[in-house]
Amino acid sequence: VGSASAWSTTTLTTMKASYTTTISELPSIDIPSQGSIRQFQLSHNDVTVKLSSLGASITSILLPDYSESAPRSFDDVVLSYKSPKEQHQHKNTHFFSAIVGRVANRIKDGKFLLQQDESSEEKTTYNLDRNDGVNHLHGGYDGFSHKIWEADMDQNHVKFTLTSA
Repeated sequence: VGSASAWSTTTLTTMKASYTTTISELPSIDIPSQGSIRQFQLSHNDVTVKLSSLGASITSILLPDYSESAPRSFDDVVLSYKSPKEQHQHKNTHFFSAIVGRVANRIKDGKFLLQQDESSEEKTTYNLDRNDGVNHLHGGYDGFSHKIWEADMDQNHVKFTLTSA
């Protein structure tokens, strides 16, 4: 896919002011044998949000610091890695800024029992990754936060999609 320079601008007008919203695609990051991490930037007036297709992550939200006088400064209010490439290299073991799953919590002892149906006494034990001591956390070592999601962009939104088997 490589880098893309597609962008669009939508202008919203109210009686008091005119607001400009832009959605643009930033250069992608190629990960050998895994695909490309796509990056996007959404801006509305003084607020900028950056997104990544790695883990469907919000990598940055820049808000203006109104307590400062000139020059204007911005604060990033998202706890994340410096870049999606760094997030990938460190395997995002802290699950910063990403969608988590298949579960969003801990499963005690990294296993669970599942009864096949109500008429059966038979139960099956499912053993999961133990990535939090003896527990399974947020989908394990290869959960949704570690996947490169499909991404679609138009002038109104960015949509991330992941098909999970």
